[in-house]
Amino acid sequence: MHAQDDANARAADESLTLDLSVLEQLERLGRIEISADNATVSESDTSYFSGDVRISRQGGTVSADSATFEPRQQRLNVAGNVTYSDATLQMSASKALFDTLDDQGEFSDASFVLTGGDGRGDARRIVSDGDQYLELDGVRYSACPEGENDWQLIADRVRVDRERDIGEGRSVRVEFKGVPILYAPYLTFPASDTRKSGFLMPDYGNTDRSGNDISIPFYWNIAPNFDATITSRYLTARGAQLGVETRYLLPDTEGSVEAVYLGNDMRANRDRYLANWRHGSYFSNGLRIRADVTDVSDRNYFGDLSSSLAGTAVTHLERLFEIELDRDEWMVAARLQSFQTLDDAITESNEPYKRLPQLLFAGGWDTIGGLHASVDAELSHFERDVGARGQRFGIEPALSLPLQTPGASLVPSVRINHAEYRLDDLSAGAEANPSRTVPIYSLDGRLIFERDSGRSGRFLQTLEPRIRYTHIPYAEQNDVPVFDTGLPDFNLVQLFQDNRYRGIDRIGDTDKLSVGFTTRLYDTNNGREMLTATLGQAIFLSDRGVQLPDRTAPQSNSSNLIAEIGINLSSRWNGNLEYQWEPDRSETAKAAVRLQYRPADNKVINLGYRFQDNELEQSDLSFAWPVGTFWNLVGRWNYSLEENVTLERFAGIEYERCCWAVRLVSRSYVNNRDGGTDKALFAQFELKGLTSIGTRVDAFLERGILGYGKVNQ
Repeated sequence: MHAQDDANARAADESLTLDLSVLEQLERLGRIEISADNATVSESDTSYFSGDVRISRQGGTVSADSATFEPRQQRLNVAGNVTYSDATLQMSASKALFDTLDDQGEFSDASFVLTGGDGRGDARRIVSDGDQYLELDGVRYSACPEGENDWQLIADRVRVDRERDIGEGRSVRVEFKGVPILYAPYLTFPASDTRKSGFLMPDYGNTDRSGNDISIPFYWNIAPNFDATITSRYLTARGAQLGVETRYLLPDTEGSVEAVYLGNDMRANRDRYLANWRHGSYFSNGLRIRADVTDVSDRNYFGDLSSSLAGTAVTHLERLFEIELDRDEWMVAARLQSFQTLDDAITESNEPYKRLPQLLFAGGWDTIGGLHASVDAELSHFERDVGARGQRFGIEPALSLPLQTPGASLVPSVRINHAEYRLDDLSAGAEANPSRTVPIYSLDGRLIFERDSGRSGRFLQTLEPRIRYTHIPYAEQNDVPVFDTGLPDFNLVQLFQDNRYRGIDRIGDTDKLSVGFTTRLYDTNNGREMLTATLGQAIFLSDRGVQLPDRTAPQSNSSNLIAEIGINLSSRWNGNLEYQWEPDRSETAKAAVRLQYRPADNKVINLGYRFQDNELEQSDLSFAWPVGTFWNLVGRWNYSLEENVTLERFAGIEYERCCWAVRLVSRSYVNNRDGGTDKALFAQFELKGLTSIGTRVDAFLERGILGYGKVNQ
């Protein structure tokens, strides 16, 4: 603490920093600085400070009208418009007392605001015992804005242990609109981001399949790098369920293990369970180890017992364990992979194969003269109860010569695709060791043109033509089994792919010329892409003979004509169109339209339409719209025009104030397991900044209504 040599020095209308030798004992507490308009300083008697008094210590600042320091008692008394502020807290009080011997500060009739958040409150007394303890008597806390005490947390006493980051509260209750809704005579809580064991808020819901559904989770902070959540759940139509999820964090490693068990499901008349292990190790040398293994007791587990409002459309559960070493120019990996099929409509002959194991290698190198060399290779063993099984070895070396200038590129390339098999359990007359070697030639060229657009040159428009030629000669592959190869949906990405199949069990012969034109429109003031439009088609210069089993080779001389348009003209309107025209039949093959109208942050309407010839035709409407100062309506209607049935429908209402909200949603949807219609009713009561009671309706609405998250930000 600084003082002038003249003990009676005063400074009027000027900030004065004082160094008082009588307070040398305060050095163990850190540097204290006092500034004031007026000061009367004494080494033995009381020192007086007045007029814009400011006291700075350990990152915090106290301001007041006056202050006195008593050297014998080592006390600093502050009075008159007392305020305190630091990086996390702003506080005002009627008076404050600092006992420097005990390193203790006390504020009376204090009110406080947490900076960087919405929390605020008041207390009859706040005592800070150095860096260890903080005590508050007669506490009231809320995250509501000033003057809006819709909910409050009230406690007779709160004590915070700063060293252990643990708080203790006595006679704690939560009041909503003056009515107590939660009470605890004693509770503990974490005083920082540090985790602490204890009960979490329960979840509640109701569904046709399970009846009333209540879950009570308990969090167990076992160690700084190891914890568990134990959830007791009761479903009135099925019985009691227990779930345990543990998480671990080690150097370069993280993961979780989950086990859920429902004994003697009253409706299904059997035991139900779920087990899951997720693991990831990521080392600085490029080594990665990953596992994701899930198993359930039966195919209907998720449809019956999922606690998520979104339900599930999962057809398979993956069991994966892989080790990968990724270096700058190459990668090698080993993988074990199998699946549990959940969809009853998938027969054994259509279930995915197990890979036990799969070995992968990929590398790429820039060589002399700009030539780029690469190689992809794999060795896999495939297993399944029905159908052929065995080993597959595949390798594809490649050379390309990228030629680039500003606004233009040309990439010629050649690849050799080789695959060979060692097979068992074949049908009569099938080849046990088939193989094939096929060259793949391609030439890919692109151009980019730019021009200013608009009256003042505000916009920048591009024209980006692309043309790619691919030649793959025919190779007989009818004796090759199909382990993991299929025909993907045709789109702009697939338009420029060389092989029309995904996977290496089939290499489709072709002489293909793929042509595409893209134009973009940018607003140069903010860089926003306002419009993008693409038109593309592939022309086939020869017949194609390679096909999948039970399929015929394609005969058309051209692919579908693809058109895609994306519009983002303003913050209110955005949308996109995807369209495919089949030239042989002069019919629409596929179409998808999405339009969003968002005139304000709390208003959004989405319209959608999807069509795929002979497969689906659906409309989709979703919205979140205010109907008053605090009321919002939310809903979605997903309808199949082809089957004349509603696939999903939900409607709900929200009442949302500044610091609390109530959400109620009723949902009906077609269950993917048996095609029946299920119904559910869910509610959520949220005290913003404190807790949420009930099912996470807001999370469901974010998934079901595009833009809902932005509405409620």
